[in-house]
Amino acid sequence: MANAALNGHGSLALLDGAAGVGKTRLLEVFAECATWRGFSVVRGRNGRLAGNAMSADHIWTFSTVPSAIGAWGQTSIAPSLERLFHSAVWTGTEMIIWGGSNSVGLLQDGGRYRPATNSWARMTEIGAPERRAQHAAVWTGAEMIVWSGAGQQVLFNGGRYEPVSDTWRSMSSAGATAVGPVLWTGSEMLVFGQGAARYDPASDSWRPISAPPMLLGLSGHSIVWTGTRMIVWGGERSGLLNAGAAYDPAADTWEVLNANGSPSPRRGHSGIWTGSEMLIWGGEDSAGAALNTGAAYNPRTNTWRPMSTCGAAAKSGHYTVWTGSEMIVWGGTRTTGQLYDVATDAWRQMSTLNSPLAALGLSAVWAGNQMLIWGGASSIGARYQP
Repeated sequence: MANAALNGHGSLALLDGAAGVGKTRLLEVFAECATWRGFSVVRGRNGRLAGNAMSADHIWTFSTVPSAIGAWGQTSIAPSLERLFHSAVWTGTEMIIWGGSNSVGLLQDGGRYRPATNSWARMTEIGAPERRAQHAAVWTGAEMIVWSGAGQQVLFNGGRYEPVSDTWRSMSSAGATAVGPVLWTGSEMLVFGQGAARYDPASDSWRPISAPPMLLGLSGHSIVWTGTRMIVWGGERSGLLNAGAAYDPAADTWEVLNANGSPSPRRGHSGIWTGSEMLIWGGEDSAGAALNTGAAYNPRTNTWRPMSTCGAAAKSGHYTVWTGSEMIVWGGTRTTGQLYDVATDAWRQMSTLNSPLAALGLSAVWAGNQMLIWGGASSIGARYQP
């Protein structure tokens, strides 16, 4: 009933019952949730409804439909760059997309999109890594590093692309024993998934990461960089997990996260760093059902806090970006999105007017003042401004 009313399919909520059963508290929570969604809430009492023997203790009406937030626009056309399961990085001025797959097969080409001029530039394919999809990529400040992915088999190799000179160069794979999500520390690329390793582009060399003190997810997990540590959380390892640990690359040591108050076990969720907290959101449970729950972890205090679920849609395989004050959640199991404000613990609905039609296999990057989406059967991408 609450979900129907809050989604615009009802305007009147009636509640009846004996004193002391918790009606007032229930309606207070309901009203709080509705207010966060932008509805006007009016509270009243009525002794008996005409023609009905049941009395109504409280009447709540929802009269103002909240407006959707932000606006979608389109990128310029990029012929032959239609693809799914590619990588995307933001350089500070350009979004670089590379690899992936389309109806023809695996790809080893890419393009650079500059939002300031709404223009594309093709990337050279000379020296590019072999064709692949579902690979990982990071931006170092000077070059994009592409690693692993799926080709004819799981790949333990990659390449380095420098956009100023539009050139590729090879990277060593000696000692590279890991595939999975990657992040950039400022001097090294860390990989954690099927194995764990760290790559130093200055010396073009790999070295191992020490073993964590507990079993962590091998797939479907999240990793974030706090500025000093990599936090690994959740995922799957012969069953779903709701545990995590923080890795300090300076000392090559791990610390187990406090599990009290952590989200339920899940895979395919998102993890994002706000500057002070790690936000875990969505994903799916062991039955494959999408979740609309999450929690925020503070590494300074080693504590979790719950995140509001009012107005939040269940999501799995979705895309998240951090704007500096809000987390944008888009796509995945639905072609809809929401914005989460950490300061108010509140969700707002994103506009869907002119939004992308595809929701899976895409990429999303934050470009300073807008989110850039690429992927699908179209050669036109999307730009979202909150």
